[in-house]
Amino acid sequence: MRTKKVLFLLILAATALISLSVAAAVAAQPDGYITVGTASGERGDTVEVALTFGAKTSFLCLDTMLEYDATALELASVDAGALYNSSRGDNIAAYRDSGYTALLSADTEYAVTLTFRILGGARDGKNTVAIKAESGYFDIWGGAMPSGANLALTGGYVTVGVPGGEYEVTLAPSARDVNAGETFKVGVAVDGRGNRGAFDARLDFDAEKLEVVDVESAGGVFGYAVDGDELSVIRTGGAIPFEGAAPLATVTFRVKTSGFTGNETAEIALAQAGVGEEYFAALGGAAQIRVHNLTVSFAAGEGVTLTPVTAFAKYGEAGLYTSNGYAEAFAVPTPEAAGGYRLAEPLWGEFTSEQIAATEFTDSAAFTATAVRQWVFGFVGVEGATDVTGVENGGVIHGESVTFRLPGVDRTGYETIVEYAVDGGEAVALTPVGGVYTIPGDAIMGAITVSVRYLLSGEIEFVAGGNYGAAPDGYKLITVRIAGSRAGVVYSFDGEAMYWSEKYGALVYIVADGLTEEQARDRLSVAVGAGNDAVTYSGDIDATAGARAVDAQIVHDLYATDKYASPGSLGVLQRLEADVNGDGRVDIADVRMVQSIYLRIFP
Repeated sequence: MRTKKVLFLLILAATALISLSVAAAVAAQPDGYITVGTASGERGDTVEVALTFGAKTSFLCLDTMLEYDATALELASVDAGALYNSSRGDNIAAYRDSGYTALLSADTEYAVTLTFRILGGARDGKNTVAIKAESGYFDIWGGAMPSGANLALTGGYVTVGVPGGEYEVTLAPSARDVNAGETFKVGVAVDGRGNRGAFDARLDFDAEKLEVVDVESAGGVFGYAVDGDELSVIRTGGAIPFEGAAPLATVTFRVKTSGFTGNETAEIALAQAGVGEEYFAALGGAAQIRVHNLTVSFAAGEGVTLTPVTAFAKYGEAGLYTSNGYAEAFAVPTPEAAGGYRLAEPLWGEFTSEQIAATEFTDSAAFTATAVRQWVFGFVGVEGATDVTGVENGGVIHGESVTFRLPGVDRTGYETIVEYAVDGGEAVALTPVGGVYTIPGDAIMGAITVSVRYLLSGEIEFVAGGNYGAAPDGYKLITVRIAGSRAGVVYSFDGEAMYWSEKYGALVYIVADGLTEEQARDRLSVAVGAGNDAVTYSGDIDATAGARAVDAQIVHDLYATDKYASPGSLGVLQRLEADVNGDGRVDIADVRMVQSIYLRIFP
């Protein structure tokens, strides 16, 4: 069918028009509509066809393109009604006289009258005046309506000849949604009364999307032919009794596998039908078939290695296929991360591979694999830690969590505090779950250092410097009796290892005079180690050649003189060893004890 296109521009202001492409499918509640009416006449007549339009919101202009058979119809004139009208060739414009600010109102129907002349080449029956899918509305600034707007586009026709009052020929498709490569049937039937053996019809169909596979007859001498986008069928023979709808032919169409992608609408319409020798049958409505050639593409984003690939999907069904023959299943590809990256979760933006494979697609889709950049940092962990994950060659990676357990040492009697710091920053405490400590991967933004501290739950006591006798001025003796085991750990005060006293049954050290119990507890810590050194009480205060007179002199000078009053004048261990008899006080009894040891009287 040779067609001619005519463009109508109904505008209110001299603005640049931008075409809006909309789908031909009609929404249940459209945002706007464009409708072409119908008319009938004989060859040589002029007929008027109404074009009506309206929208839910006010708008600037209407842009619509009509398509009709130029060998059958000739556009004679256009009457824009209340709108100012001007024409040039096939381009028709209509304006409001009130100028730039006058909008076409919402919820108001406007009409344009199209006058056609029926030419001698017009065929009997319907001569279609279709609305092209490029048609649309525009807002006050000349921009297109939103792409999601739904427009109801309804074409019309001019009927040539005398319509029969006894018969109507109709189309009945077997399916409304059909995938590429699949077939469907369209039944051609006549509804009326009386017996007629002769029947003929011409069907126009969308040859870009559909092809005729076969035509089956209901009987008689039957023939058909396909010429481009037109199917002609003819039947002669014994009369068919028409008592209600009677089948005449069944046409099998196949949706083409190329030429379109996504969702499209293919129309099959009756152009003409005759029943008997004298009658022109009324024509039923066109069959609108929603055809689908859905593709699902997969591509690589930054940091991902993947060869782009495209799969195919059936409309409304789960499953992917390697082609639109839908025979071989397609597996969602598994990309690889480039150097310095790790694959993101979920991998395909908001979707996992499993979700995509289970999706019932209703439109084409595109997915891009994503990755997260990785940074490698140094790691200092806990000596002896077990079940360590996320650490390789002394390094950790941003985005990959680190887990570990502490060494299996008895921690009864003290609280374990595990912390980590990023690039030497503020320490962050970790809480174990089932004994496992976890540093979140998202927190690894620099070098990681893990530290372990143990807060003692033991009993703390002080012996004032004046009472102890061996502490320097401003200092006193601290004793810590712990509840936990000392095996495999070292107890410290302010980072300095304390000493174990069997005589006191406690850890001992020399601390500042004003220190409180609470302050002292905060400064005590426990770490994995070989244990604390012990105070020997051997009388060898200077740790040289056993208990001698010089050792007894040191003990004497500690309590009796100011010789060792300054903190640096004598070591902490020597001040602790000075209490040789272990009674908690350094005095003359300890001098005599050193002498007794030298004289081998004691022990």
